[in-house]
Amino acid sequence: MGNFFKEKFGALILSVMLHVLLVAFLFIKIFPAKMVLPPASAPPLKAKILNNKEVQKYAEEIRKEEQRVRDNIKKQKELEELARKQKRDQEKTSKRIEKQKKDKIKRQREKKKREALAKKERAEEKKREKARKRQLEERRKKAAEQKREKAKQDEIARKKKRKADAKKRKLQEAKRKKAEKKRKAAAKKKAERRARRLAEKKRIDEDRQRQLDAEEKRMRDEKSRETSLLQRSWFASITSKVSRNWARPTNVQGEVVCRAYVRITRGGTILEARVESCTGGDDLLKRSVQTAIIKSDPLPKPDSPEIFVSEFYFDFVDKPK
Repeated sequence: MGNFFKEKFGALILSVMLHVLLVAFLFIKIFPAKMVLPPASAPPLKAKILNNKEVQKYAEEIRKEEQRVRDNIKKQKELEELARKQKRDQEKTSKRIEKQKKDKIKRQREKKKREALAKKERAEEKKREKARKRQLEERRKKAAEQKREKAKQDEIARKKKRKADAKKRKLQEAKRKKAEKKRKAAAKKKAERRARRLAEKKRIDEDRQRQLDAEEKRMRDEKSRETSLLQRSWFASITSKVSRNWARPTNVQGEVVCRAYVRITRGGTILEARVESCTGGDDLLKRSVQTAIIKSDPLPKPDSPEIFVSEFYFDFVDKPK
């Protein structure tokens, strides 16, 4: 650092000397008549007169030198400021490290203190827990003893009660059996009387029902015969009308039997008619019978409304003459 100051100081002195020399040259250039000549006995001085370009050149060199000196001084100040900053940072770092050491020591002491306190607290808690367990065990033993004593007294009371209940049940059972025997005897007599009444009633009802059934069967048979006769008469009148409207096909020979289905109204109007099957002929025969049925519309009504059915099958039979 000392050498640096020496170099910068020497540069400053040289810059000042150059400024003085420049001023001298300018003075001689401007005021040449006032110059004092040296004595005759002295050796002649050789002076060199500088022109403007040379003066400007020297002036530019001096200006550059001054700028260099200023830059060096500025750099020196920056270096000094940097050195001071580094010193401050070092001091701060040292203080921080010292503080961290102190804090670490403090934390270690506090940790040891807390650990000792926690250890003491654990020992006390262990002691308290042991006392609690001892108290709980004593209470448990006492409760168990009380429970055993109570169970013993309860068992004695239950035995006495069971004995009394058994005696009571035995008396009640004897009374019940006696009453049950009496009730069964009375029920048996009552049942026998009721059975006799029911048997008599059943015999009378059966006789009456047989008479009713016989009468009803006789009436049904009679009505069935009448209905059958009426239906045969009705179907015969239908077949007769269809026969009158039927024209036997020329290719059909022998007896013709056709099964026909008809659906009609109560007035005899045909709603639907079809021939299911025919024997003794082909489809032409079936069509001829169906045509005859349609021509017979309306069909004859039954003699009794009770035998009317809206749809039925009937057999159309025709034998050759």
